[in-house]
Amino acid sequence: MKFYNLGTCSRPCGILKWRGLTIMMDCSLDLTPILNFIPLPLAGNSKFNNISQYQNYQTSFEEELSELNGYVLVNSNPIFGVPTETSIDISELDVILISNSASILALPFFTDNVNFNGAVYATEPTVAIGKFFMEELVEFVQNVPRTRPRFKQPQNGTKGDTDRMEDEENEILANNGTGKSATSIFKLLNSTLNFPVKLGNQCFNKELREIYTKKSISDALLKVRIVGYNEHTDIFGKVLVTAVSSGFSLGSCNWIFKAETKKIAYISSSSTLTTHPSQMEQTPLKDCDIFILSGLNKAPTNVADQSLGEICLNAFSTLTAGGNVIFPCYPSGIVYDLFECLSAHLTANRCSQYPFYFIAPQSETSLAYSNILSEWLSVGKQRKVYIPEDPFPHTELVKTNRLKHFKALHEITDLRQPCIVFCGHPSLRFGDIVHLVESWGSNSANTIIFTDADLPYIECLLPYQPLAMKAIYCPIDPSLNFYQANKLIKDLKPRLLVTHEEYLVPPKNFPSRAELVIEYGNVHRISPGSMISLKLKRKSVQTMMDPKMAQEIDPTYRTGKDVFVFASTITTSLDNMDNKNRLVKPQMDLCDPMKVPPSKYTWGNLDPALLFEKLSSEGLVATIQYTSTGCIINIPSERATIQVDGTSSEIICKKNDLGAARGKLRRILVSCLTEF
Repeated sequence: MKFYNLGTCSRPCGILKWRGLTIMMDCSLDLTPILNFIPLPLAGNSKFNNISQYQNYQTSFEEELSELNGYVLVNSNPIFGVPTETSIDISELDVILISNSASILALPFFTDNVNFNGAVYATEPTVAIGKFFMEELVEFVQNVPRTRPRFKQPQNGTKGDTDRMEDEENEILANNGTGKSATSIFKLLNSTLNFPVKLGNQCFNKELREIYTKKSISDALLKVRIVGYNEHTDIFGKVLVTAVSSGFSLGSCNWIFKAETKKIAYISSSSTLTTHPSQMEQTPLKDCDIFILSGLNKAPTNVADQSLGEICLNAFSTLTAGGNVIFPCYPSGIVYDLFECLSAHLTANRCSQYPFYFIAPQSETSLAYSNILSEWLSVGKQRKVYIPEDPFPHTELVKTNRLKHFKALHEITDLRQPCIVFCGHPSLRFGDIVHLVESWGSNSANTIIFTDADLPYIECLLPYQPLAMKAIYCPIDPSLNFYQANKLIKDLKPRLLVTHEEYLVPPKNFPSRAELVIEYGNVHRISPGSMISLKLKRKSVQTMMDPKMAQEIDPTYRTGKDVFVFASTITTSLDNMDNKNRLVKPQMDLCDPMKVPPSKYTWGNLDPALLFEKLSSEGLVATIQYTSTGCIINIPSERATIQVDGTSSEIICKKNDLGAARGKLRRILVSCLTEF
């Protein structure tokens, strides 16, 4: 068994090769590279449309580089990090398993490949919400396309340098838009340039591509097979795969692999907190041979409840002071909890007059869809459905006009201020939030609150500096923290833990916090791009018996030394179809004595002393020599040897023996065994 780690601890992606199958688990999209790009503004008078070029770097990409606030930024369509593994051909992938809606974003890059013939499995909410995320991403980027500047040759370059740059330019332009790597100037730039995210970062070791199209999203989702919680899915008769609730988001799951007596669990972005999704199922994860752990809390020192409290206090103080509050967010997930907590806090403080604006291309669909997923909700939310009541308070907020949803900012004809605006994208690189931050950033009464723990908020704000409005960082990550993860592992007691090397040492930001590590006895560590071999030997194989043959079995009670069982002999053929073994009644040729089964079978252990005694009673002089595994009996008169060990016996005769001596010795040896 081999495990390839294609992702990072925060953006999981791995490939498991086991029992002849190649299984990909999650295909997360790395959004970090987009922080090195200039935001895509919707307004024509935006400052981002008139940024000076970077003058101190002589390359053919000079026109594509700009300088802003002392940082170098790329002035072109953003690119994203896609997990790749050069040692595995995409045609080898049999299955892709998706754990949650955040881990599906890179799926179209794989399904668009003509060599991909595998199946994709995910839960219904994961597919639906993942579609929201992907379509929103495409709309944000494609609504404001940047014209890629013409490449320039080096001013002082030699002919050889010029030819090399032209070759690189032609290769890049040829690949652009064909499903291969998009234009990536990062591969040709000096790593010492002052980018917001340094080029030596792990995200630039991946394949960098421009975003896919809506057609690619539709084609990818057509290949997804919907599964439910605790539904067993047979993968080519070799492995049984089961999705169990992980408690992280609507439809999120952990995956369990079973084959005969072996069991593997893949844990990604799980939560034991009580929020709106269904609770995490822990019982099915017990007694695992291998436990693969990923997607732990990205803000391990922050407590979700405390962050929510700080958010409510900061929003309340901003609104009462006459300012507006901006929440960069995704169209689903934590935003539902923010609606609930903020509305309740403002109502409790008699400030329910402040409106909420939810601006996203999928805002209406997201709000409506969340109310029809009762089977995927927590117990408390499910009870409301059966009363019946709306499981989420945002339905009532929409009815009372406190929460207004729009597909785009320009659809709002009357923006009442002060207000709270939920808008995307959390990176602040595209979407309506670019215009909002530019427009409201100069007012110190306004506040922008970051709740996403995946992207560094300081780097997100760099292109907008200087800003007068307050920036608050209150990350809400319901994933397992180190204390919860250690408790979970201790309770489940897997035989082997496989996890990221970053989890085995304190975080770089908190080197003295020794409690922020995973502690377990038997651990295999993985790093980005690494491959590890895991030992998981099979001691038995599961086989089904044909029902007709089972009806003919008549077991009898057998006794022996410390043995009290009902047993029966069978004569059968082993049939293998679709990687499943089956015992069937054999087709016997009664005219061929070699194919007729014996009337009785022998069983039990051979007693060397009894065999020696019976040889003597037949007039055969023998000598016995005991070994570590059994014994060797020599019969000089027959020029034969009997070798006996714990599981077998062998009669060895001289070459010119016509079978008489062998037959005689076999009869004596069988008489020492039990027959039935």
